[in-house]
Amino acid sequence: RGAMTLQGYREIVGDPTFFAFANDLMDDYRYGNISTEQFIDEAKDASGFSGAKLDLLDEYFQQWLYGQTKPTILPEDFA
Repeated sequence: RGAMTLQGYREIVGDPTFFAFANDLMDDYRYGNISTEQFIDEAKDASGFSGAKLDLLDEYFQQWLYGQTKPTILPEDFA
């Protein structure tokens, strides 16, 4: 579900934020690795969200990356 998670994140934060985030990741981790937890933290920071919306984004990543069942949080839940 990794690719679907990324596409969902792109829909959630919008293209400008997503592509700035992607470029920053490539610059910061160009010759190394990033853990899933680091990725989630970086994505949450890049989102610009706070409060309940940031909590929802964290739950989105938990469901999509670690969940064993079909995720219930979708990009349209952030509108």
